[in-house]
Amino acid sequence: MKRFFAGVFVVAMGFGLVVAQEARSQEPEASRKTGDKLAWQVAAEKQALPLIEKKTLNALVIGVIDRQGKKHFFTLGEKPTTLGKLDENTIFEIGSITKTMTSFLLADAIQRLEAKLDDPVQSLLPEGMTMPKRGDKVITLEDLATHTSGFPRLQVGLASKLMLDAKLQGNPYAAFDVEDLKKSLEQTKPKVSDKPKVEYSNYGAGLLGFALCQKYKKSYAELLHERLFTPLSMKDSFVVVPSAEKARFIDGFAPDGKASQHWDFHDASAGAGAVRSTASDMLLYIEAAMGRTKKLQPAFELMEAPQYEMGPKTQIGLAWIIIEMNKKRAWWHNGGTGGFASFTGFSKNPGVGVVVLSNRFNAAGEVDKIGLKVLEALMSE
Repeated sequence: MKRFFAGVFVVAMGFGLVVAQEARSQEPEASRKTGDKLAWQVAAEKQALPLIEKKTLNALVIGVIDRQGKKHFFTLGEKPTTLGKLDENTIFEIGSITKTMTSFLLADAIQRLEAKLDDPVQSLLPEGMTMPKRGDKVITLEDLATHTSGFPRLQVGLASKLMLDAKLQGNPYAAFDVEDLKKSLEQTKPKVSDKPKVEYSNYGAGLLGFALCQKYKKSYAELLHERLFTPLSMKDSFVVVPSAEKARFIDGFAPDGKASQHWDFHDASAGAGAVRSTASDMLLYIEAAMGRTKKLQPAFELMEAPQYEMGPKTQIGLAWIIIEMNKKRAWWHNGGTGGFASFTGFSKNPGVGVVVLSNRFNAAGEVDKIGLKVLEALMSE
């Protein structure tokens, strides 16, 4: 569901003509630039159009927040015939960007004085479920949120389960439930190191979401709607897309161009990648993350604070990757499921952000490259 890119992050696991549609703004027409294309739009086209022409990407929706706080949306590529309209209200799977939302739930719980970063994960798990130790050290909520738990990338036993049941391979987390998580924990032996080491783990992020569900006796979907989606008016963000909205849920495609199943999750792994959202809602999310609105600001500030070094000019907060770009700090994360790829990033100074949503999973990290180029253009304007 996620991969390392440029030494940091990259993702694991009839159509119309190819056309670049005009960028749209939520501001009145008089406030838009006219004439030449915006720099971020040029950057997006330069990266994306060759890939669309080579048919390695299908449809893209890009949303940006510029220095003036204006929101713009831009679509590229081919619209599936099963979709009525490709725009900022089209629903995509956002994959591992979900992890930032799981970490938000942790940060929010801390701000409410209902949890601490150093709380042992074991203290939140149900009776009969045992959390392994990392050597002689207990694993904490912070360890899961920063990928320093020593947990493997995938849940123990998941790969063998997929090998035994071919039907699950197109929807790998659909059958991974609480009982599977319990068995996985019993077999997990976290890596031991002298000091915390960041090693990306879908397993750990999913477990963090599950632990928070246990704490509040609520489903992952209920927690997100109560703590994040409703306060930010993210009305088109879901764990399970309602029947009434499925007409806007775009079909996804694997790297080879074949149709891919939508991925489904139990609460045992939902925190790693279950969210479906739109470009419009995702701009509401990063608008709050970068501090342009005051809603939930203390929790966002906590999750965006650097926790560990990952490499030259690269750190990790609670899920967010923090880099230096144009001599300024920027935050980003990407995501991928069987038929989708996504990227979101922002910089608080100069106050710009981007989301890129694709209905084609691309193992080469092309969506990440598009997002980073657009973010760089926004920061340079």
